[in-house]
Amino acid sequence: MVALTNGGKETLEKQMNSSGLNIYFDAAYSVESVKKFKPHPETYQHVLREENCLPKNAMLIAAHAWDIMGAKKIGMQTAFLQRQGKYLYPNAEKPTLTIKSLIELHLKLES
Repeated sequence: MVALTNGGKETLEKQMNSSGLNIYFDAAYSVESVKKFKPHPETYQHVLREENCLPKNAMLIAAHAWDIMGAKKIGMQTAFLQRQGKYLYPNAEKPTLTIKSLIELHLKLES
């Protein structure tokens, strides 16, 4: 599992370390590497190349419709995490999964 942010790499590392979430991730990526913000396809493709992973074998989990749309556009699987005030675009391609928690995602992927 990896993280990808539109924020800076240094800020991401600080946030991951201070939250304790860093132990759950194999890597953390910032758009600083490609100098293009998500949902630009190159941001997702950069991470997939670095992780040696095909889009169809990867899943982006996000609470932002634009992030889901960008990942779907390059052939990734997606999971939309329903958070208060976050909605999908009505005319956009639907995510692979819609979930309310990461526990729900785990249960759906396990079955």
